[in-house]
Amino acid sequence: NIEKSVRKKQDKDTQVQQNKRQKAIKTSVTDHCTRENYIMDWDRTKIINTKQQKYKRWIEEVIEIRRCGRTTMNRNDGVYTFDHAWDCVIGKEDTGSSGLPAARG
Repeated sequence: NIEKSVRKKQDKDTQVQQNKRQKAIKTSVTDHCTRENYIMDWDRTKIINTKQQKYKRWIEEVIEIRRCGRTTMNRNDGVYTFDHAWDCVIGKEDTGSSGLPAARG
């Protein structure tokens, strides 16, 4: 019976953690939609990375966030960080003060 109690507590802890993550995701999406005056098109959303190795996934996440700049709904630079000196290598676009790509010409 102690085992059942421990299992119930673990299940409840897991549910609490999942709930916190879901709230953070919803808030991030809501903030993006509000800031950009955008309606999310759930039918055309896509998963851009499904790597199982977390370190490789984290590195690719940082690269994708840096490439997109401020036009994404990310609140931070990702779990894994590396120096901004790499931005020219990963293809980050030159951005103006608005965070949008600077005019070329």
